[in-house]
Amino acid sequence: SSLRHLPQALLGRLFPNRSLPTPVYSRAEHDDTLLRAYNKCPAHAARLTEWYGSGEFLRQETVSLAVRGRVADALRALEVDPRAEAVPLHMFWNEFDALDVAIRASNASAVPSDVEGVLAEAGGLAAWVEARKFGASIEGGACGSALL
Repeated sequence: SSLRHLPQALLGRLFPNRSLPTPVYSRAEHDDTLLRAYNKCPAHAARLTEWYGSGEFLRQETVSLAVRGRVADALRALEVDPRAEAVPLHMFWNEFDALDVAIRASNASAVPSDVEGVLAEAGGLAAWVEARKFGASIEGGACGSALL
């Protein structure tokens, strides 16, 4: 049947000669002023460094160590990262995101129920960190905190 060849024909038209699509937006990291501009702002970096040394952040880093450890355990269990360890709190979003993507990409029956519970717990922690990093008290309006 001709329908059997439709997906291959579509892909051939979208990606002739099996080439990769051209990115809509592409800049070298040091020239990127749209997608990752916030990490190039010295004032924001200074406020983050100050916050990372604050009592609030240091308390949360201590209290959240067990959660961050369970996320690392889950990443190992799902075979996302066999060497996963609890990451520092300021880097936690990437670990949470990796776990979230792994769970969503997995067959639901292959994900242990305790791993799904870890995701829910980790989501609250990741949201707290990111909301504080880019909220008005630290970000100061320079990176769009009013939109967050």
